[in-house]
Amino acid sequence: MFVAPLLFATLFHAHAQATTLPMQVTHGNLRIQIYSPILIRIEEKGPNGFEDRSTLTVVNRPQNIPELEADSVDLGDYKLTIPDSGKAEDVSITDKTGNEVYRWDGKPVTHSFLPGPSADFKDYVIEDNPRLVPPAWGATPAPEGNTMFPQTSGWDTTNDAPDIYVFLKGPGGYKDLRKQFLDLTGHTPMPPLAAFGFWDSRYYEYKQQEALDLIDEYRAKDFPLDFFVVDTDWRVNGSHGYAVNTADFPNMEQFIQDAHAKHVHLMYNDHPEPITENALAPEEMAYRWKGLSELLDWGADVWWYDRNWSTHLHQPMPGIAPEMWGDVLYHDMTLRAHPNQRPMIMSNVQGIDNGERHYAPAPAFHRYPIWWTGDTGAYFKYLKWGIANGVDSGVMSLLPYVNEDLGGHWAHPTPELYVRYLEYGCLAPITRIHCTKGEDRHPWTFGDEAENIVRKYIKMRYRLLPTIYAAAHRAYTDGTPLMRRCDLEWPQYKEASDDQQFMLGDDILVAPTNESVTPDPKIVSGDLLKTNDGQPGLTGEYFPNTSLSGAPVITRVDKTIDFNWNAGSPADRIPKENFSIRWSGTLGPVPETGDYHVAVRVDDGCRLFVDGKELIDDWNGHSETTDSATVHLDKGQSYDLRLEYLQLSSDDSCHLEWTLPSEVKTVISRTLWIPPGIWESAWTGKLFVGPQMLTTKCPLSYTPMFVRHGGIVLTGPNETYTGEKPWDQVTAEVYPIDFAKTVTRRLYEDDGASNAYLTGQFRTTAVSTAGNGKSVQVKISPTTGDYNGGPTERGWILRIHLATVQKVTSVVLDGRETKTYAIFHPAKSHVDMPFEGAGSKPGLSAGDVVEIRIGKSKLSEGHRLIVNLKKT
Repeated sequence: MFVAPLLFATLFHAHAQATTLPMQVTHGNLRIQIYSPILIRIEEKGPNGFEDRSTLTVVNRPQNIPELEADSVDLGDYKLTIPDSGKAEDVSITDKTGNEVYRWDGKPVTHSFLPGPSADFKDYVIEDNPRLVPPAWGATPAPEGNTMFPQTSGWDTTNDAPDIYVFLKGPGGYKDLRKQFLDLTGHTPMPPLAAFGFWDSRYYEYKQQEALDLIDEYRAKDFPLDFFVVDTDWRVNGSHGYAVNTADFPNMEQFIQDAHAKHVHLMYNDHPEPITENALAPEEMAYRWKGLSELLDWGADVWWYDRNWSTHLHQPMPGIAPEMWGDVLYHDMTLRAHPNQRPMIMSNVQGIDNGERHYAPAPAFHRYPIWWTGDTGAYFKYLKWGIANGVDSGVMSLLPYVNEDLGGHWAHPTPELYVRYLEYGCLAPITRIHCTKGEDRHPWTFGDEAENIVRKYIKMRYRLLPTIYAAAHRAYTDGTPLMRRCDLEWPQYKEASDDQQFMLGDDILVAPTNESVTPDPKIVSGDLLKTNDGQPGLTGEYFPNTSLSGAPVITRVDKTIDFNWNAGSPADRIPKENFSIRWSGTLGPVPETGDYHVAVRVDDGCRLFVDGKELIDDWNGHSETTDSATVHLDKGQSYDLRLEYLQLSSDDSCHLEWTLPSEVKTVISRTLWIPPGIWESAWTGKLFVGPQMLTTKCPLSYTPMFVRHGGIVLTGPNETYTGEKPWDQVTAEVYPIDFAKTVTRRLYEDDGASNAYLTGQFRTTAVSTAGNGKSVQVKISPTTGDYNGGPTERGWILRIHLATVQKVTSVVLDGRETKTYAIFHPAKSHVDMPFEGAGSKPGLSAGDVVEIRIGKSKLSEGHRLIVNLKKT
């Protein structure tokens, strides 16, 4: 993988002799290498000597470093003292005041999250330990006749030793740290362009034709689609081995060809089971290669390495987690099978378990995108966790492609929650719905309103692909994530570190709507429950079977329905598994008139009846899930109530809950932070001057989006899949501001699939704007660079968003005044969707938009636009 070269600098050691970095000092079994004034390596000699090879963690060490004799080195802001003892524990780094900044304590280094841009840190430390040295062929079978570490397929595990890298705080703070870290450990490669389209995923046993029909259904319903996920049931037994389940897929190779003909990429789920204890054993490598490469040879695009179940890969060395090793293995095998394609995989985020963040991933984990947060639930708290994980991971772990099971893996999302998940997901790096068996997350399954809203957001995402793809290239070059926590740009403001909002690229501020109009339900109070003979509570009839059949073995009064038996029995003579319960009585008198949201939070199944009407029917086995319904009740009235409960296996719980009508909001109000500058609502065109806290109402179709004045948002055509239309006409939404500084944004293009961008085969086109109050200037520079297969000509649509007091007096294009432009006055309401492109009106509070079309011309030709203005 290509990584940028390390910075070089000049320093002075204790004797004031000029030395150019990098340099090293060796004392016996101890070697200190100074790569830059803020990056120091402290290494003890291993069994086979000091280590200069690339390892799993460190891929870009300087080579042939000059030796210096010294007992201390002055680094400017820091001083390095090197001991005669030859022990790493005696190396000391102090600051200008003589305070010790770092000294190793002799214990293994626990990898931690990077400090944030607003954090006050002294140092950040990683260790290349356990030290694993890869062969040239990576984590794939060794060539026939290999004699280099044959028992470990060419991987060298024999030179482990303490090997510590200390990143000191430099004048550039977090940005310096991030750059030095990526230069040392490798940059995050770009996923293929198709990965930024829409993904359909579901834990479901598809039949071959059924899967193809579903792809057609997306097209028929006018939903864009780029990736289709075939979960684990594609194979015999569902989770072991690689034999295709021919009952479901009688001709897998043909299925792949048919899906590709429908312009859809395929990802296959793998729960890999090891066949040996030694993860590096030749037989293990051969087994994995045979299984993975067969589908890749047939044309499968991506492997999903799923370690969530009890079966998972072993560690190649103690301390290298299965998540990290699996990423390496699936990456290397995919790259070997498809050497000319980007070897994207999807895997669990190491350190995030089913949405909950616990610890930092391995220092090399960021080299293997993309990642998902595990099996999350269809609840708003998981949506909030997902937003935080996506935003924070790009800053603290340098993982820019952390994504969610949109809609939640388990439980039943309400239409409101589903829409909110997708509103966030369509503005996140990866947009992938997913759910477990028995659930459905297709956009058309949550009612017409939800379907229409989600369709509009997905289409907007496709129009934003030029902005998103340019941000992906930026993530590769310097580590700036696609979702940028605001303290990356404004670290001096404490509000900027909020993990529930982010910048998408350079100029779009997003604050996803993350709350429900319906608060979380509460347990129905026992004061409102009565048995049919008037006792407090409900009559519970307990059956030692799953069908409520026969006579109950226990009948008792339960004060409330709020049980968690922790996989145990609820009563004597009732087994731990395979039982059922019926509770009956009355509910009331209810405290107010209105629509009540009643819910049963249950593991496994339930049925709920009010006045004989069935409100909930979920007589199935599953983990704890909330089933809900709405029922109108009148104040002071009592109603017959019957709740039936099913327990099959494992955990068992049942909770009867509700939300009162008065607790339900008509609309959510979202509070967010507006950064410094002028920001325009992408919906209404209203201007806000930051920094300030803002509270805005969020009806179901609305998630707060604002555009920076002084920014440029590049958009492309409406597409049903990425690559359907070339970017031979690009729209630039220009939001000018009156200042002398010129703002530049770049259109980035490559072939979208190969690794050629790593060797510089890509194009960039600079688009810049400036203003002085009397005019707005826009410059499109000639395109630089090249790649195979791109358009040779391009047209532009320039849309200049004026202030409400500005009117156009003349337009000059490439030195000549032109009358061929259009002016769009504000609409009478908010826009239907932001960034709709050519011909669309701005929101009701915006100024006019002047739209100029530039016909197709050679990429080597630039353009200059001047819009002259007057104030009204």
